[in-house]
Formats: sequence, C-alpha cells, structure tokens
Amino acid sequence: MVLSSALAQREVIRGKVVDAETGEGLAHAHLVLVQQAKQAVGNAEGAFSF
Repeated sequence: MVLSSALAQREVIRGKVVDAETGEGLAHAHLVLVQQAKQAVGNAEGAFSF
C-alpha cells in the first residue's frame, strides 16, 4: 500500500485552459483538484501542471 501511494504521487497532470470560442489560452487560470487538495495556476498561455 505504501508503494501504491508513492507511485500515485509521481503522476503528473498537464493541460491548457483555453477560451471555448477563440481557442486562445487563458492566462493565469487558477485550477483546483478538490479531492486531492492540490492547486495550480496556469502560465501566460494557459498551460498548467499538477
């Protein structure tokens, strides 16, 4: 079980927040994974990673 927890923490979620109409990245979007109590802020192009 300890091994499972350690492996789960190594996974990285990456993405980009974009405007639905224009497809442009939304700068500095604030993202939250509530159940994992993690937060991230997108960069100037909307890219983020947890």
